Amino acid sequence: MKLPFQIMLSALLLPPFTLHGQQANTTPMRPMEPIPSNVTYAPANSSLPTIFIVGDSTSVGWGPQFAPFFETRKVNVVVAGASGRSSRTYMTEGLWDRVRAHIHAHDVVLIQFGHNDSSGLNDPFRARGTMKGIGDETEEIDNQLTKKHEVVHSYGWYLRRYVQDTKAKGAVPVILSLTPDNVWNGDKMAPSNVRFAGWAADVAEQEHVNYVNINAILNDRYSKLGKEKTRELFATNDKIHLTKVGWQLNALWILEALERLGDTPVDRFLSVRGKEALPVSPK
Repeated sequence: MKLPFQIMLSALLLPPFTLHGQQANTTPMRPMEPIPSNVTYAPANSSLPTIFIVGDSTSVGWGPQFAPFFETRKVNVVVAGASGRSSRTYMTEGLWDRVRAHIHAHDVVLIQFGHNDSSGLNDPFRARGTMKGIGDETEEIDNQLTKKHEVVHSYGWYLRRYVQDTKAKGAVPVILSLTPDNVWNGDKMAPSNVRFAGWAADVAEQEHVNYVNINAILNDRYSKLGKEKTRELFATNDKIHLTKVGWQLNALWILEALERLGDTPVDRFLSVRGKEALPVSPK
């Protein structure tokens, strides 16, 4: 049964929880904040399977709100997102290597990039963009930010790397599209970031892996909520990042989308909260 909007919001207010033995930080880092070298993204219990969340600041937002939907005695949830990163810089900075070192067979890796991939390829402040599309074209640069020579690939090329590296570990990759921007056309949220969502879908089809079009799902959900209620979910003067309640709703809708896939092994890891949050009981 679908709950009224206000009741749904109050039911979603999650209590504080711990991640890796420490109080979780639900405030996204400032763009491009360096990741401390002692952050390894190691799961809390190496004897359990793990759900890894890899992406940019949007995954940093919804990831901690997603974790309480799962039973910690059954599965680890590692929120490995990093603010300000693209599919390219998450890899070139070595963050993906930190995650990959802990991936084992039967783990699940949720991959969500795109917001920062449209940035410039080479500038002295944020050289993080990727080449458009999913092809094998490259561009060689002397990176003005890192002062290193670099071969830049397409958005799709980087996504394929994440997928193939995950498969090589015997784990299950799932590609999630980037989230939509809070931009409206009348009483409906205007389509945004659809090129990147389409490229992500193309890579998923190429690699024969599951794809969740979060962009379309959230666009539809926000349009049904309406412009004013949606505005309350977004951070002030920010068309991408949300409030805590907004991220909680994103986490719920992502959980529902994963549940609908059917063949992604998340059902058996759900906590009581996770089971209650779904509109129907898990299969």
